[in-house]
Amino acid sequence: MPRFKKTESYLTIIKEDGKIDRYNAVICKCKCGKIIRCKKTLINSGRKKSCGCMITETEFVSKNIMRMYWVALIANAKNRSIKFKIIPKDLEYQINKQNFKCALSGLDITLPNSSDDFLIHRKWTASLDRINSKKPYTKNNIQFVHKDINKMKMDLEENVFFEYCQAVVANSCRIRT
Repeated sequence: MPRFKKTESYLTIIKEDGKIDRYNAVICKCKCGKIIRCKKTLINSGRKKSCGCMITETEFVSKNIMRMYWVALIANAKNRSIKFKIIPKDLEYQINKQNFKCALSGLDITLPNSSDDFLIHRKWTASLDRINSKKPYTKNNIQFVHKDINKMKMDLEENVFFEYCQAVVANSCRIRT
């Protein structure tokens, strides 16, 4: 059984196991005893070190915000040349203020709470949105929305987005009657 390059890894490869998406997959045994299937590239790069049992407070920048999620938000803003003037405390305050509800729809939203959620399963629905898309990310210009709602809204101003939503609802009522 080959051991991983990273000595701090809890995972031992048991066998190769086909593909996940287009990546080679492996079956691993974690030091805690759990057997998992994951992308081999995540292990070799050191981004996956356990089944999830190794998660510590250092993997979070605040109570509910994972470091990986935080870094991805910053990188995404930088890639789109949008100023990012918030700190983890601002996100923590906002998600709690919204009671883990989408600011636009009221739907329940979740944040990733493990590296598997973030890297593999993408099991979260909260998306950070700028209220005014023409302004930077600041504590007074952010809200969490459901990721599907954010895809629909894109860079629209909220009032324009709401007008489109109302038109869709009005038209769907007309079509169904």
